Amino acid sequence: MLRPARLVLDDTTAPYAILLLRLTLGAVFIAHALLKVLVLTLPGTAAFFAAHGFPGWMAYPVFVAELLGGLGLVAGIYSRVIALALIPVLLGAFMVHWSNGWYFAAPNGGWEYIAVLIAGLVVQAGLGDGAGTITTLVRGSRTRRWAIAAAVLVPTLSSLQSAVAQTRSRVWSGQPVSSGQPVDGQTLARRYFEDVWNRGQVEALDELLSPDYVNHTPSVGNPPPGPDGLKPIVLAMRRAFPDLHFTIEDVIQTADAVAIRTTMSGTHRGDLFGVAPTHRRVAVTQIQIERIKDGRIAEHWRVTDELTLMRQLGVLPGGPAAAP
Repeated sequence: MLRPARLVLDDTTAPYAILLLRLTLGAVFIAHALLKVLVLTLPGTAAFFAAHGFPGWMAYPVFVAELLGGLGLVAGIYSRVIALALIPVLLGAFMVHWSNGWYFAAPNGGWEYIAVLIAGLVVQAGLGDGAGTITTLVRGSRTRRWAIAAAVLVPTLSSLQSAVAQTRSRVWSGQPVSSGQPVDGQTLARRYFEDVWNRGQVEALDELLSPDYVNHTPSVGNPPPGPDGLKPIVLAMRRAFPDLHFTIEDVIQTADAVAIRTTMSGTHRGDLFGVAPTHRRVAVTQIQIERIKDGRIAEHWRVTDELTLMRQLGVLPGGPAAAP
């Protein structure tokens, strides 16, 4: 019977190769945790989770797992256990990106890099800590090593906790969350349509829109700027279409704007800006452009296929009418 050749590792370089893998994985998870809290904000991450079929509350333990797991890998503390524990976090991300295809540059991101990171965690769990861990760098008793490790990690955690608290305070007080950093326009768009238009949670506009938000294509003339100008429009649309629903078809993001192609559907059961209820079901395409400033929507433009909408409502003749 053939037996596999005996595995021989280079004792000179292997520990440092393991160290490089450990530091790389740790840095990736720390960066992802900071992205969730400092750029997307934890409430925004929770909305993103909910939009993809996961409970929104999962955003918070995932953030903690990424942050503490990343710090643990960098420090070389229980690297095998941490690597295995972080695999389920990446499997969740893998499920989200699976339908986008393999290539990482596919629309909304493919699963290529996630698969590589999962493989890296499996390898890390198999190899162990490597060189440069807290316990190997610090000489002395176990108590002394843990004391020094705590002295290194506690200030780091304290600084991160302070940054999180400042970010949360700025969100709640209405101040900009960030400036000069790229914003995940897809997350903003999904929160905007899911929370506000599909669920009628108009109070979310206070967080999603800038105080000086401008609606360049309103459904009514000259609404006041800011969230208070859009709230009555949302409520009026939802009275006209109690089952109003926006389906996001495409999202295209630039440095300071996001373009969204949506399908607006619903049953016309209330007054629609002067059009009496027709009890017909409609489904029309819209193109929405949102300019983003300091992590919020600052300006809005919309183009609606109004000819199809009027035909489906039966207001104009011609074309296929929606079933009553």
